[in-house]
Amino acid sequence: MSELSHNVAQACAESYSDNKDCNKFVKDFAAKVGVKLPGGIDLDADGIIAGMETHWRNLSQEQAISAAGRGVFVVAGLKKKDIKTPHTNGHVCVVIPGRHGAFPRVYSTSADKTVKFGRSQGDTHLSGFVFRSEDAKNVQYFGPTTGSSGSW
Repeated sequence: MSELSHNVAQACAESYSDNKDCNKFVKDFAAKVGVKLPGGIDLDADGIIAGMETHWRNLSQEQAISAAGRGVFVVAGLKKKDIKTPHTNGHVCVVIPGRHGAFPRVYSTSADKTVKFGRSQGDTHLSGFVFRSEDAKNVQYFGPTTGSSGSW
């Protein structure tokens, strides 16, 4: 494992809790690596995604994998309105270096124990584990705009 991958995985592990809402995990991780998320601190997953749609760069799946591999802070997310099975909230997670097949590796938490999806400690991929397979193709990826903080 490269030093960068180790640092990212370590920061995710330090922020991880199986009982933590995904938005809190992403905010905790961002604070740990010194990145200010757009839109404030009291946002749910949909609010984080909305702030990123306005203030961060939208990345393709391949760009997200590449950027995370270079140490850029990358968030993957899907708003609740875009999840095929009705949900009360959207979902966000941190993209980490590497891939599982075509999908990026991610760290993700969910406090909702009634949902089998949503959790990963970097050892599962986005499709079929963090998001249902039918939703994975609609996930949005975001990274800070050029010149913004976001590298480790």
